[in-house]
Amino acid sequence: MIFHSSGITERLCEVQNLLRDVKWIQLHDYKQAKDSTHNHDLRSSSRRESTLRLTISFKSIAKLFLQHTRLILYPNGVHDLQRIKPWTLGLRGHYSHIQFNNSVYERLLKKLLSTFPDPNPSRLAIHYRHGDLKNSGKPWVGMKSIERILSQLHFAPSDKLRIFSDSADSTVDLVGSRPGLNWEPVEVSMHIGTILSACIGSEIFVGTTSKISLWASFFRSTKPVNYQETWLPTIIKEEYRRCFGTDTLDSIKWYGESGS
Repeated sequence: MIFHSSGITERLCEVQNLLRDVKWIQLHDYKQAKDSTHNHDLRSSSRRESTLRLTISFKSIAKLFLQHTRLILYPNGVHDLQRIKPWTLGLRGHYSHIQFNNSVYERLLKKLLSTFPDPNPSRLAIHYRHGDLKNSGKPWVGMKSIERILSQLHFAPSDKLRIFSDSADSTVDLVGSRPGLNWEPVEVSMHIGTILSACIGSEIFVGTTSKISLWASFFRSTKPVNYQETWLPTIIKEEYRRCFGTDTLDSIKWYGESGS
């Protein structure tokens, strides 16, 4: 089994404990997008653009051929998994739109919280995915949306607040929007399990366009506490429905627009 790290962000295998009897390797094929803001000679720039268009066209045709013959598949749901054939060589999907029995989610949550306990839950946890999405062409949540939510909430000076983000600048800006509060420093290298556990356990959770936000919000909704509030952006409401169904949609406060 081969795990690719390529994507909008670098994605590393985090299920080593489940692969004890499986031979697997981590393929480091992630490449960070290059900055295209520099000035270049117009003629050479035109040649590069022409070459890029041809490359994209070729890759698109090759991808369609591989998908049509089912040599490579990009599964997200159960129907996609049923298309796998004995000659399929690669799977590069998110497997997101597969709903399970409630008992499966309960076991997952119990295992997560026992492996990554959070003995001192915070009053507020924010998961702000931003750095890799702003120039990706995908929908994202702007700083103003989070600031509007924060302006509606009231905190005591002793309340512990946390921000988990892929952007250090965004974290500084959000903290600066509500100075004087008890913002707890967060380690950049914190394990995803620790982050997810902290987001699930906080009294108030504000999520953005990320899988962590989706899963944290869903787990919070399966065992709601009276004082808990969960906020997610409207632009991922349909994705939430595809991942987890409609039973818990009303337990979430939906906010904002893309890029605002």
